[in-house]
Amino acid sequence: MSRHANNLVRSAASVCVGLLLAGLVAAGAFGLLMTLKKPSEADELGVRAVARLDQLRSTRGFVDLSGVGTIGAVCVRWHGGELIRLSDGGVFAVSSTHVRSLAGPRILPNQLAAEADLAGCPRLLANELTGRLLDGGAVSGRAVYVDHLAAYALLLGRGRPVVELDVARGSFTPLGMRFIARRLHGSSDLLAVPLDRRDRGRARASP
Repeated sequence: MSRHANNLVRSAASVCVGLLLAGLVAAGAFGLLMTLKKPSEADELGVRAVARLDQLRSTRGFVDLSGVGTIGAVCVRWHGGELIRLSDGGVFAVSSTHVRSLAGPRILPNQLAAEADLAGCPRLLANELTGRLLDGGAVSGRAVYVDHLAAYALLLGRGRPVVELDVARGSFTPLGMRFIARRLHGSSDLLAVPLDRRDRGRARASP
């Protein structure tokens, strides 16, 4: 293929991905603007995941953390942010990517971060993915299987801790999380609950 033809193919691919990004942003994917330079296929995966997370009302599941064991977790929208309730009595408030403990056992900051990430809060995950995209960080989308279901493992953030979100291929619905730090590691299985019509009206009215 000639250099001119190669350039045309690259330009067409860039336009297609750009149009997809624009459509997802217009649909409300957490204000992810067209600031991505030369968006890649990995960027496309990240934005599609953000768009799906924006359609979710809550998540619930089980968190398995080293040194802690298995605890139940529920995350719901709350006062413009999110609220996490754990079966051990822990209650966390989430605002953007910031998490604070409201009740429950006293825990170290790294355990707080791990339990919050593994709870799979849709807005928290969307904000983390959006930040990575806008910072120019590559969103790896390696192919995995979760309980025999085809999925992508999306990397959130940079460096340690390593935080991965598993989403179903096609729907991009969250399936689970992994958290790997030097002295702490864990995983979770998630069930996502979509917004209903009343929720969508509130979401459009909220900041």
